[in-house]
This record gives sequence, C-alpha cells and structure tokens, in this order.
Amino acid sequence: VANVSIDYRKPARLDDELTITCSAERQGGTAVRFSQKIYRDTPDDLVAEAQVRVVCIDTGTLRPTRLPEFLTQEILPT
Repeated sequence: VANVSIDYRKPARLDDELTITCSAERQGGTAVRFSQKIYRDTPDDLVAEAQVRVVCIDTGTLRPTRLPEFLTQEILPT
C-alpha cells in the first residue's frame, strides 16, 4: 500500500448494517487505485469513502514492477 486517503462523513454504530462497495482502476503499469465507499441503509447515506493506492513491487529489489497479468485480469474491469 503506497497511499490511503479516508474521508469520514458520518458516524456508524456497532449494530448498523453497512454496505461496502469497491472498484479498481489501473494507475500506470505498476499501480492500482481502489475506490471504496461505505453506506448505511441507502446509497444516499454515505458513511465514509476511501482511496487506496497499491503498487506492485519486486520482492528482491523492492522496486516497482509491472502488475502481473493474472492479477489485472481478476481485479481490473475490461
């Protein structure tokens, strides 16, 4: 995870039923940005929204590397 940004809009309580959505968008050849939203009751009742940027790295060099094809096929829209 390279970056996380969260905007809290309203409080949620322990017994609230929440709906969470997540979409993915490629950011160049090495990164993906996940957009997440948390709702209570209706799509108009936004509790929080977050942006999470994930960068793929080479485990040997710890430098950014291209996203593997199998991963992009699974998480990115076509």
